[in-house]
Amino acid sequence: MICRNEAITNLRRAIEFYQGLGFEYLPVKNISRAGLAVEKVSEAPVPYSESGVTDVDISNKDEALKRLREEIGDCQRCKLSKGRKNIVF
Repeated sequence: MICRNEAITNLRRAIEFYQGLGFEYLPVKNISRAGLAVEKVSEAPVPYSESGVTDVDISNKDEALKRLREEIGDCQRCKLSKGRKNIVF
């Protein structure tokens, strides 16, 4: 089972990754905060090198898309991959 600090670190990495791709927000469902204890863990940014995620300059969107396609390759993680002919981002 993943520990709390590791879960927070993974979430921070994911958010930073999507910010690097140009996302300004991520849609999430509202959850009740009742019963949730919030503990401040760290304010230090998580370096991309630890997660294997690389920094991408999105000013050149064609190049960023090419690099993303090279990084994820022929992804087979979901059921849709069997009939897919194009990678959709």
